[in-house]
Amino acid sequence: MSTVTVEEQLQDINIGLSTADAESVQLFYQFGDLLLRYTDWKEQECEKKFIDVLAFRWEEFTDHAPRDDCSFEIVNSAWLMAQARAREVDPCNYIHYRICFNCNGVLDVISLRC
Repeated sequence: MSTVTVEEQLQDINIGLSTADAESVQLFYQFGDLLLRYTDWKEQECEKKFIDVLAFRWEEFTDHAPRDDCSFEIVNSAWLMAQARAREVDPCNYIHYRICFNCNGVLDVISLRC
């Protein structure tokens, strides 16, 4: 029996906010939802809420994301598949975001696809 492995791909995605020169990044997790809050380059407070989060992680130093201020969908995410399997949910209903904050860090979130 052979196993076919599909490679993960970064696909640009617009999350409705810019992470350019973001400062004071804060994460609040409660009742399965994750709230991302930060100050943008215009000194404006920004918020993004992720609903029905299966998993999330923050990394200040990583080699698996570009040092950039872009957001991506991780297509064919092995992490999403593992989390969906563990929770016994349909992975098609969820999305793996990778949100880059330049030199500040990277946020990976698996949440309900809206």
